[in-house]
Amino acid sequence: MSIRSGKMDLRDAFLKPEEGFGFAVKINRDRTPDSITIILCDRLEEDWLPMAGEFLELSTETNPLISVLT
Repeated sequence: MSIRSGKMDLRDAFLKPEEGFGFAVKINRDRTPDSITIILCDRLEEDWLPMAGEFLELSTETNPLISVLT
């Protein structure tokens, strides 16, 4: 949720995932099978990561339940 709300930049989201790992997905253009590999965040290559300070720019709506409770 921190990513959608703009509280965490994309770089930190990749470097500090909640589960401690992410997925490397390779989509092949030919007919060979695509692959998905679990990858630990300390194994991410620098050029795979977004620059620090890059955020998603999404308009997010407040959850109606939260509005009722406050």
